[in-house]
Amino acid sequence: MVHTRRTLQASQSLVFGFIGPALDHRKVNIHVGPKFHDPLSVSGSGCSRFDQLMKASRAPGTCRAVFDSTAARLHAEIDKLLNVSSGDRLDLERWYDIMRCRRCHSMPNPCSASGDCVSDALVSKVFLLGAWFIQHEYGLGGSTERIVPHAKDIMKLRTGPLLHHVLQQLSNGANGYGSKRYNFYSSHDTTIAALRGILGLSRQAQWPPYASSLIIEQWRVVGEDDPQIRVFYGGGVQEVPFCQTRSLPTCSWKRFSEGLEEFLPYDEVKECAVDQERLKS
Repeated sequence: MVHTRRTLQASQSLVFGFIGPALDHRKVNIHVGPKFHDPLSVSGSGCSRFDQLMKASRAPGTCRAVFDSTAARLHAEIDKLLNVSSGDRLDLERWYDIMRCRRCHSMPNPCSASGDCVSDALVSKVFLLGAWFIQHEYGLGGSTERIVPHAKDIMKLRTGPLLHHVLQQLSNGANGYGSKRYNFYSSHDTTIAALRGILGLSRQAQWPPYASSLIIEQWRVVGEDDPQIRVFYGGGVQEVPFCQTRSLPTCSWKRFSEGLEEFLPYDEVKECAVDQERLKS
């Protein structure tokens, strides 16, 4: 219920920001649905095969297992320093959010009631471990099967539904269907990280900073039947590895869609082993 209320408030704020005072005279419908039906979620929720693959990627001896043990030691150090009770302990993502937010707003590091504060060196460890996490968890930095077992299948099941939705919108534009000229998605940092990973933007292997945006443009070129695709991230044009055919960082819609085809789940029920009873509820 808390998450529902929070996301509804965020949706209302975004809509008001786009439309403004005109909302007083217009009705705008906001549709709410189960999280496991949401393509913007990259949690793999509701997918039993995804859960199995994630468990295998965290097995003893894997890079993720080393990360988990390192993160646990770091959590324990922060918890002890700040006198955090067992019921209030946070994982790395939460500590990263807290410390990055405080750093972004020039606020001091977290301190305990007794005055013991997290040092800059400890904050740097959190940021470094966070960069490692985002790189391997979402396929950034050219993660391979050797580094992350089942990396490609995990990316397919985690990001495939969102990717399918985005490519469908681009396909409609390429084929002249529909009247939409602009699609806007408000999402999490992890959503952007997952899309970056699947697009192969390995040079941007750090945690997506606040107010990050990933933009995919579709251009019609005079004299050419196939539209051109251009990708922006962090205010700059990105080179998509499988897409370079010219001196400019653009590629044809055909090459762009074919390059991402392997990450699309064509039969979600079969590939994901979705819990059918849950889908009915």
